[in-house]
Amino acid sequence: MDDFQREYNKLNFISKRAINAYRSGRQFMVTGINTSFGVTLDRLYPTIISSLVNEIFACELFLKSLYMIKHQKEMNKIHKLFDLYEAIEDNEIKNKMTNYDFIDELKKINSSFITWRYCYEYNSLIINRKFVFDFCKILEEKNREVIFEKYNIDMTKSFI
Repeated sequence: MDDFQREYNKLNFISKRAINAYRSGRQFMVTGINTSFGVTLDRLYPTIISSLVNEIFACELFLKSLYMIKHQKEMNKIHKLFDLYEAIEDNEIKNKMTNYDFIDELKKINSSFITWRYCYEYNSLIINRKFVFDFCKILEEKNREVIFEKYNIDMTKSFI
């Protein structure tokens, strides 16, 4: 058994759930980042909507993971990014996003997971793609650091 599995098995239910939320978030993030454009039969097809939805969902999962680690309770019914961010009470994330009016940008993408999944229902949508990308990356890094500090588990060596 590797170190990751051994340490993971020692955790309580909520901590395991938090780590699994992080792992799922990481998968959605990587899928989002790597699918901004798809190539099929020598043609470049934009897949920006699916890419964006994956990254926004990853942000939600990372925030929920951070919440569960900090408060040792689940947070299942909240999906709005601003509400999740406020619940984790962590200014370090905001402080790393100095290129943006963080609260304003976060409020703009608050319900984007729903909005962009159903983008065909809107005449037009605008989103700061770079903010979403940067927010997702910072949340992933923060989550990975917190897991290592709290549980001594290196998520770069997890089996997913």
